[in-house]
Amino acid sequence: METCPRCQSDNVRPFGRGDLFLLLLVLAGIFVWIGFYERYLWIVSVTLIIISPVAFVFPLRFRCKDCKHIWKAGKAKTPAH
Repeated sequence: METCPRCQSDNVRPFGRGDLFLLLLVLAGIFVWIGFYERYLWIVSVTLIIISPVAFVFPLRFRCKDCKHIWKAGKAKTPAH
């Protein structure tokens, strides 16, 4: 498990790929329901479903729950203060 490069905390949460993928699918689901009333929003829904796997191309990131610092996995640098 990674530690925060800024505060050295172990209270770190990974986010990125799966979170973005789920967000796009949830948005697609919302547009499906709205699409029952406004038909043109079906296009938005289908587009979100099609592009949602692209989320797995983005690098995994970590976020420190203590200091809120965000960094890419494997590229932790101590920021200058």
